[in-house]
Order: sequence, then structure tokens, then C-alpha cells
Amino acid sequence: MSTSTKRMATAFGSLAAATLATVALAAPAHAADRTIQLTSPSGAVHSVLSWDDSVDTLCLTLRSGAAGAYADADMRLVGGGSAQYLHVSASRPRHCTGNLSIAEDRLAEMRLYGGANTFHSSTGWVQFYT
Repeated sequence: MSTSTKRMATAFGSLAAATLATVALAAPAHAADRTIQLTSPSGAVHSVLSWDDSVDTLCLTLRSGAAGAYADADMRLVGGGSAQYLHVSASRPRHCTGNLSIAEDRLAEMRLYGGANTFHSSTGWVQFYT
């Protein structure tokens, strides 16, 4: 084997090893669970909206016992696509979607809004990865 052939083989071997190391150390998927809370003017948690990435499920929970308490939530994929709406009140304080079967690592956003007889508020849109 010539010296130039040996050098090429060594260089190729180094490149292959570096490529494998890069693949092995690649960053994990962006997807993760995400939770946002809406608080009342007193600072108490009014409602909670959670994305469970392991089962692609969105859940809205009302924690307030105030008169007329309710909460609504929206979720949508950035750039279009699937959209969800959830509503909870004293008669139904928890509402979850089934598995939404959304592709991994899609940029999405959700918002939580609600109130009671004495206040109304919103979290605004919060981005996350599915």
C-alpha cells in the first residue's frame, strides 16, 4: 500500500470516527412536557394547562373555587395544522384531549385564559415543541 493510500485510509477512518461521535452526541429532541399557569390577582393558581409529550395529550385543570370560575385554552401548530380548544368550569374542572398524534419536534403554541366573577386574564401565546 502506498504512503498516499495509507494517508487517505487514515483520514477516512478519522472522518468516520468523528461522524459517529457526532451522531452519538447529537442533541436530544426538543420535545418536552410543558405547563403554564394562570393566576388570580391574589396570586393563587387559578388554572393549569399541561402538554404531556409522552402521550401527545393536552390537559386543562381548573383549580379555583371562586364563584363563576372558568378557564379556556387553545393549542395550535405554528405554521398551520392541528388546533385544539378546551373549556373547564366548576361542573367539569378537568378536560384532556385524547392522543393528538402530532409529529415529534413540531413547534406549537398554547394559551390559557379565564377568570371568575371578579377577574379575567390570559397568559398569551407560549411556544413549545411537541
